[in-house]
Order: sequence, then C-alpha cells, then structure tokens
Amino acid sequence: MGYTGIAKEKFEERIYRIRKWITEENLDGFFIYNEEFRPSHNLYISDYMPVQNIEFSPNVIYLNQESVILFLGKPMGKWQNL
Repeated sequence: MGYTGIAKEKFEERIYRIRKWITEENLDGFFIYNEEFRPSHNLYISDYMPVQNIEFSPNVIYLNQESVILFLGKPMGKWQNL
C-alpha cells in the first residue's frame, strides 16, 4: 500500500478503465497532469503524492496500453526557473 492505503487492485482497476476508454476513443495514450493545486489527479492513478506539495512541483502520468509512466518535475520554489 502507498500513500492512501488503498489496495493495489483498486489502482489496477482504475488503470484498466482508463485503458478501456483510450481504446474506445481510439487514442494513443492519455496524460494526467498534477501540481500543488490539483494533487489528487495523479494520486487517483498512481498513489503518489509529492512531499513538497506546497511548492510548484509538476508531475505527469502518461498511460497507454503497454505502460504507465510517471514524470516527476523538479520543485521550483517561487517559480524561479520559469
């Protein structure tokens, strides 16, 4: 179990439903964006919650039929790197 304590099977079910939707919509894949204002978007799929949730630390999940890839962004403080 990860951050939420939800069983792994629940996350597998969520991924299965998204993959089914990807197929139905004839898409190559699906991006899910997450940052401090929307922390639950990636948490719903990955059970990953950034530690520095009060700073801008973007992350994205790319999901397709073969893989689930989590891209983690570097914490950016007060947007200094933009």
